[in-house]
Amino acid sequence: QVVFKVRRPAIARTVETDIDIMMGLAHLIEQHIPAMAIYDPVGLVKEFRRTIRREMDFTREGHTIERFAANFADDPTMHIPKVYWEHSGETVLTLEYIHGIKISDFEELTAQGFDLKELAKRGATAFLKQVLDHGVFHGDPHPGNIFVLPDHVLCLLDFGMVGRLSPELKQQLIDLLEALLQRDVERIIAQPLYSGELTDEADLKNLRRDLHEFIEDYYDILLQDLRVGKLLTDFIEILTHHRIRFPADFMLLAKSLIAMEGLGRQLDPGF
Repeated sequence: QVVFKVRRPAIARTVETDIDIMMGLAHLIEQHIPAMAIYDPVGLVKEFRRTIRREMDFTREGHTIERFAANFADDPTMHIPKVYWEHSGETVLTLEYIHGIKISDFEELTAQGFDLKELAKRGATAFLKQVLDHGVFHGDPHPGNIFVLPDHVLCLLDFGMVGRLSPELKQQLIDLLEALLQRDVERIIAQPLYSGELTDEADLKNLRRDLHEFIEDYYDILLQDLRVGKLLTDFIEILTHHRIRFPADFMLLAKSLIAMEGLGRQLDPGF
């Protein structure tokens, strides 16, 4: 038994037309709304164009699936579907059919005797491995893309959207989190995670103030109450307010963390 992922006929032409419209709007925004320049509308559309073109090439997705399979080859808690290359190409992807339970089907999981806390723990561990060990993470980990197999094995589906962190970016992420824990605002400002020029002393003063307030807001929160995804999102919002740009994959990481944390807390309130 297999499952086919098939690209819709003529969808590439439709997507390219939509991107042309979006690019025109982005140029208009940059020309007529200066305050929006920090969000880099043209750059966002270019990044979207790059991502969606990759998503429409199922050969790329097949290779991504095999990379995940290699990364988790020695991990008995994870299963990645097999790719059948003899029946796959740019417009059709043929995969092993997975018989499992959707991870958000809590009633069925409980009825089948699964430990929901263990599933939350395994999901979090797998995601941290993707981010901090492998530097490649699933960019769309909503419940429909995670199945539970016998023996509490988790199976990831749909690898059209993935994020990548270079070794340097991974280390900078760790440094950033350490600086937050140590309330070291100067170390946060010195992080080379983001691009932007802070030459005005008044701007630096205001950034320091906002970061101090940000750290105080989060510092006394108990670990089980801490939302790391929201923390990253709030942090990015402060930087954006001060006209500092963040790497696109970091934005995707924050989005993925929010999805994973929400699911984790549904499985285990003390997650």
